[in-house]
Amino acid sequence: MTIEIHLSGGYKDTKGVLHQRVVFGRRPTGKELFLIDSDPQARLSTQYNDLIMRVSITAFGGLTLPVTLKVLLSLDDIDRDDLNDAYERFITESLEDRKVDYPSSDTVKLAFGYEANGLAYDLVTFGRMTTGYDRIEADRLGLDRTARICFLMGKQITKLSQSEGSSVLDGPIDLNIFERLDAIDIHALQIGAAKWKEFFRRSRASLQGIGAGSNGLSLDAGDRPA
Repeated sequence: MTIEIHLSGGYKDTKGVLHQRVVFGRRPTGKELFLIDSDPQARLSTQYNDLIMRVSITAFGGLTLPVTLKVLLSLDDIDRDDLNDAYERFITESLEDRKVDYPSSDTVKLAFGYEANGLAYDLVTFGRMTTGYDRIEADRLGLDRTARICFLMGKQITKLSQSEGSSVLDGPIDLNIFERLDAIDIHALQIGAAKWKEFFRRSRASLQGIGAGSNGLSLDAGDRPA
């Protein structure tokens, strides 16, 4: 699907041509997020947001794509508000009936999922806690921001599977898989990884408590049952 708007002001190029028609028709993927993170222009939050938004622009008048930051930054606040509203509407409506879900403490159901060899994998299972060695590996690869987050999540993932099907891809998951995921699925995985880590933490604390109580070492004399 696409969302089309006509800016009230628009962008006038060096030849005096006014460009007002904007079409949103492409959802950002992990690959774009990684590239944007490595772009020096993304260090400023306004430019970072514009770089994300321009990925989805499939037409801007007669301008060459992708449109430059200069084009987007030159727009006045009314046009920028309308552009942002259209982008948010596109991101929401292009989901259609897809949605993210968290069926269990270690599993995330992706909205779009990962496609390979004609099969769609939309269930992700976490099962391995990362260590300092994994973080050192990310350091040595020079990974930063989203790429680093995805690299470490990939180490935690034990399998990709199907909600409708029986095929399974064993983890850990490489960055090239994250590159092909929709941005909303990457965000969902970040939430899922945090949920799983907290569940793992609580489970460990609970087991430690049971262990200590079972041998009596954690109980003072006055706390022991009669």
